[in-house]
Amino acid sequence: MKTAFTVQAKGPDAPMDDRFGRATVYAIIDDDSDDPNYLENPSLSSSSGAGPASVEFLSRHGVRKVVTGNVGPKAARALRAAGITVYRAQRGNLSENLAALQANTLERIDLEQPGSSPNRGPDRARS
Repeated sequence: MKTAFTVQAKGPDAPMDDRFGRATVYAIIDDDSDDPNYLENPSLSSSSGAGPASVEFLSRHGVRKVVTGNVGPKAARALRAAGITVYRAQRGNLSENLAALQANTLERIDLEQPGSSPNRGPDRARS
């Protein structure tokens, strides 16, 4: 199974990017290998619809899980429709979040729950 991590750059020490649809880079890692495939986000500069377009892009690459900070409502609907499971990233870098995912310590974001706040990233204050 492939997992996409939203990161700010390429490399294992790359900081996580809190933005799902406008992440700079997606690091895609297959469960059978810890070697990431880094893909530039083609929706980064989109004027609108970056979240759903990113879901489509990742789906075409076989992604079934995402680790990110923020997920907007349109992206949440698209992720739910695509059957992609979403986990809330921790502060830190790609390697740390991969280890947390493998240790099953990342919080799963419930995209099905009415009234949930899927766009609340790490250490975000509620307003």
